[in-house]
Amino acid sequence: AKLEAVDRHGQTPLNLAARHGYADVVKVLLAAGASADQADSDGWTALRAAAWGGHTQ
Repeated sequence: AKLEAVDRHGQTPLNLAARHGYADVVKVLLAAGASADQADSDGWTALRAAAWGGHTQ
C-alpha cells in the first residue's frame, strides 16, 4: 500500500489514524516512512488532526 495515498479530502492514512486516535497505527506508519508533514486539502497535518480529536498520545 502507498503510505501517502490520499482520499477525496486529501487525507493520508497517517492523518486519518491520528485524527481517530489510533496511536499504534500512527507509530507503524511513521516507522514505515509516512510523512508527518503532509497536509490534507484543508491544510491539516496529522499532528493538527490528532490535537483536534483530543488525542495526546
